Amino acid sequence: MNSKVLLVGAPSDALRRSLSGEFWIQTCPNAADALQLLPKTDCVVLICCMENEAHAVDFMRSAIQARPHLPAILMVADDWSGTFQMAAENSSMLLLPARTNPEMVRLNARHFLREHSRQTEKKDVLEKSVSGSVSAFFEILSIIDPYSASLGQRLRYAVDLFCRAAKVELSWQLETSALLCEIGVLTVPFRVLMKHQAGQELSAFEKDMIARVPERGADLLEQIPFFAPVAAAIRYQGKNYDGTGLPADSLAGDKLPFGARILKVLNDLFRIKENGRAQDEAIREMEEREGRYDPHLLRVAKDCFDVNLPSKIPASTLPMKVNDLRPGQLLVSNVETEDGVLLIRDGQVISPRLLHKLRNFAFTSGIKEPIYVIDLLESRKMTSTFGEIVNSGTTFLSKTK
Repeated sequence: MNSKVLLVGAPSDALRRSLSGEFWIQTCPNAADALQLLPKTDCVVLICCMENEAHAVDFMRSAIQARPHLPAILMVADDWSGTFQMAAENSSMLLLPARTNPEMVRLNARHFLREHSRQTEKKDVLEKSVSGSVSAFFEILSIIDPYSASLGQRLRYAVDLFCRAAKVELSWQLETSALLCEIGVLTVPFRVLMKHQAGQELSAFEKDMIARVPERGADLLEQIPFFAPVAAAIRYQGKNYDGTGLPADSLAGDKLPFGARILKVLNDLFRIKENGRAQDEAIREMEEREGRYDPHLLRVAKDCFDVNLPSKIPASTLPMKVNDLRPGQLLVSNVETEDGVLLIRDGQVISPRLLHKLRNFAFTSGIKEPIYVIDLLESRKMTSTFGEIVNSGTTFLSKTK
């Protein structure tokens, strides 16, 4: 009899006696007292025996907020109707007629607890499978192409700030879409990937291969059914709001996945800024690209991010010499020649092409050192393992519905 039942309201003596044969009983006649007790008690099930329907519904809604996953049994009268929708919305709630034999209440409580425990275990396994899959995908990406992995890290952080500014919920699906937005590069031959990042001329076949990276990434993730929303956001992240671009289908406007429309804005914003443009210059250029972006989301990006957004990622900065820089690091200081000429603004992720440019200038004109960077793949706040991301400043699975 280690399991505790909290009885709220006016349970019958027969119900108390029946339950006491299997549970330790704690009775609380007053609803307000029960709500104060709920966060502290170690009860495994709540049984509400209140006689007024409106009071019972109000209490149960508050109880769900106090202990969201606590199994609850609500004893209802025949003419109660407002309780059914509430129960339908909450898998942790069971309705029983108030006239139910006390022994049947006990048996139902036992079965309900056993089934609730089984469902909780299934959910835990599912969440661990999801977190393990994301972690594995991202670890592989960070090994094969650290630059693409670091872009995902920075985009994940930017999506968090973007959703706060837009006053929309940051779902784990959207965070995962941002983190794995470049996962499709795993399907591109390494030689082609290096040519593309170095700015070398690509054949028509190679250009098509690079253009279809989002689709190939979505194809990879769609093999895991739980990732269907993530795959959709990644597949359409490069498609224009007016429906032009890839994939070549009829989706356009608000029919495009919401996550894809956000990724389209943020991806293009970062890529323009990587070419040395300031925030206001980048936004102005995007506004001139008629039909490419969701107008509302572009306005949010305009008001949300300042010039140095990426360098606000919470992490330790590292002083580096030019020869020690590597792709995937984030510049948090301007890069200037020894005579004070600005070469690269802060807030840019170092790509292979950018690193080549820096080394050329260091050889010909000299560059002021040290250069301060954040290592996106090793920062504790921008960790590369999904298990740690769950417990970091922004979370994934705590938002799972």
